[in-house]
Amino acid sequence: MPKVKVSQQLIDKFWEYHKTTMNYSAAWELTHQWSLMEGANKGLKNPGQGWNSASGIAFENISKDIIIEQVRNSHLSATVSVQLWIEAPEDIKTGILSELVWPKGQISNPERAESNVDVVAMLNEGGKPVRVISVYSCKSSTAERYQQDFYWAEKLKGRGIHFCFVTIEDSFVKYATSRTRPPLATKSVTLSQALYDRIYLLTEHTIVQNPSVFRSIDRVTNDLDLWIQAY
Repeated sequence: MPKVKVSQQLIDKFWEYHKTTMNYSAAWELTHQWSLMEGANKGLKNPGQGWNSASGIAFENISKDIIIEQVRNSHLSATVSVQLWIEAPEDIKTGILSELVWPKGQISNPERAESNVDVVAMLNEGGKPVRVISVYSCKSSTAERYQQDFYWAEKLKGRGIHFCFVTIEDSFVKYATSRTRPPLATKSVTLSQALYDRIYLLTEHTIVQNPSVFRSIDRVTNDLDLWIQAY
């Protein structure tokens, strides 16, 4: 029997815990605790090794599944398709979601740079995509991610595409859900609010701070509907 990747084990555990808790943030924390226990039981010098190396990939896949299923189970399913970037139509990946760049000093032989966003939401007509509504960058920890997205956020927003970020980063959740005076915003929290059209958080807590940008992950279809109507 082939060995299951650590990231897939974390994904499976997350959904197992979610079935019992019906809570994304709780399921994620329980998965983290399970991973640490597994590492300790295996006698690893660093019990968090597996979590540190695989949780990022696991979160990306969990976030993608949440977004895709949310749209699939909504009234938008007839007109909106949501796909992984890697599975999007080739002309979209190499067209509106990429561009030619010229290496410094070059005037010929440009190279194609691709945005490599994680999820793409497209409006369909006649069964074919006619517009990219929004794209989603999914990361469990910001870890300077906003700096990587600076270039593409401005480029894609200039093409009428909403650029969104999905995370469970603790500093983001604490800031957005604080009912009293929010904790001092980190640089990534401050800049991300200016950079992204939406920041979706895997939390069941009510968003209090800047709800025009911060959203709980269950609001994806609401925003897609809003953007379609406003087009």
